[in-house]
Amino acid sequence: SEANNRHSLDRALQEYKNTMEGKVGMNSTFVAEVVLQETHSTAEKKSIEYFDKHATMGSTANIGTYRDRLVDNVLIEKERYYVLNAARNPYKDIEQYIVPLVVAALAWFFAAVLDRTCSHDVCEKTENTLVKVYSFILFVLFVLLW
Repeated sequence: SEANNRHSLDRALQEYKNTMEGKVGMNSTFVAEVVLQETHSTAEKKSIEYFDKHATMGSTANIGTYRDRLVDNVLIEKERYYVLNAARNPYKDIEQYIVPLVVAALAWFFAAVLDRTCSHDVCEKTENTLVKVYSFILFVLFVLLW
């Protein structure tokens, strides 16, 4: 009975992995969170159904122990697949570049507006400061992206 339950556990876990590999395996691209959750739910249900169908020998306590192990292993694998998928996100950490670029663009825009509309000494100093701001941001981004 122990061997049957262990085999059922291994096969059920492999069932889960096979289903998840189809969506977020090594040769896959980024998958939306909703699709990943649906795939996980389907795979988890299939693996538990497989286990319940095949783990029929031994005491119910022994079968329950192996079923609990299956649930724990599925949660571990779920976390691994979620981390793997998150690493493939093409927009991951894009805010690190968008925010400085928006600030630089606004600084450039206001410097251009000040240059064309105001010739007061304060306007000239403000324009120079804005030019330094967007120049610095573009320089830092250039260095970081090199």
